[in-house]
Amino acid sequence: MKKIILISLFVIAVVLVLNIFGINSNVFGAEGDVAKIYLKVPSTPIAPKSQFSVTVLLDAGNPVNAFDIEINFPKDKLKFISFNNTNSVVDLWQTKPTILPNGNLGFSGGIIKSFQGVGGLVGIIFFEAVSTGVPQVSFTKSDFYISDGKGTKIVAEAGSGTLAIRDDGKVLSASIIPFQDTSSDILVEEGLQTFKSNKLFKNISILLTILVVVIGAFLVYNKYKRNRSN
Repeated sequence: MKKIILISLFVIAVVLVLNIFGINSNVFGAEGDVAKIYLKVPSTPIAPKSQFSVTVLLDAGNPVNAFDIEINFPKDKLKFISFNNTNSVVDLWQTKPTILPNGNLGFSGGIIKSFQGVGGLVGIIFFEAVSTGVPQVSFTKSDFYISDGKGTKIVAEAGSGTLAIRDDGKVLSASIIPFQDTSSDILVEEGLQTFKSNKLFKNISILLTILVVVIGAFLVYNKYKRNRSN
């Protein structure tokens, strides 16, 4: 248990380091720092009611260790179903893939060992084709943070994907794989729960101590009153 707590606290510390979002400098397309995030969509027309996947891929010229992403898509054409993070380069999901109040699909997190390379898998999005048309899936936010000890933010070059939904299109039925917490996510959650439990226990101990003192003082006062009355 002690080992789990220590590991959890270490992971929490890593998360805090990875997410230095306040005073970081912004770099737009600086040479050598460029990151690209792009989508792989079905290349042939698909039929309405099809369930299909869109792969989110990352190229990074310099090591990156944190990100904040939002994806826009037409709600009258596409419906978000799920997000598969199996084999993702992402270790820690600060914000799990979810539909935000503005209607975009958003997610953020960290990469403990950082990522540098081409074709890194961020995740696979599952959509359902709602109606015919030519919908475009695009990024409205593509913030990444370089693993340089400073938390330098770069705005990645963002690609988009366009697909065709037609009545005579191919009917697709993708195997939907739901999002799974990573081992790091689980350790962080266990660490937070342990911290909350210890804090609760400490607070209860303090309250019990105060209660004992108050009861003791009350008993002493009552004894004093009885002695005076006698």
